[in-house]
Amino acid sequence: QDLWLAACAGFYDSPFAASGDACPSPFWNCLDCSNAVITARKLPALIAFLAFTVAQRESLAEADWEAKFGRAHRRIREQILPAFPKAVVTAARIAAEATPGIIYLPPEASAT
Repeated sequence: QDLWLAACAGFYDSPFAASGDACPSPFWNCLDCSNAVITARKLPALIAFLAFTVAQRESLAEADWEAKFGRAHRRIREQILPAFPKAVVTAARIAAEATPGIIYLPPEASAT
């Protein structure tokens, strides 16, 4: 199943829910899920989300930001983006910047 930050190999077989139930986790938990398949096609959304997490540092206390976005931010910046060729990441950055509305955030993304 295609999700916002990754494709999911088992949305109804999530490690975060009983088998047969839809995954209840916030979308950024996909970044640490064994069911996630992260492809170059998802990079613009990941880059847009990364920018969103950086912007959230302005409105959240550091401890709150770290608890909410720190792990996802590090995962994208330190593990996911470096796994792709630089040219692919550059093209994804350009696509993210050129696509208004690419970053649809569900309520749990901005809830404090």
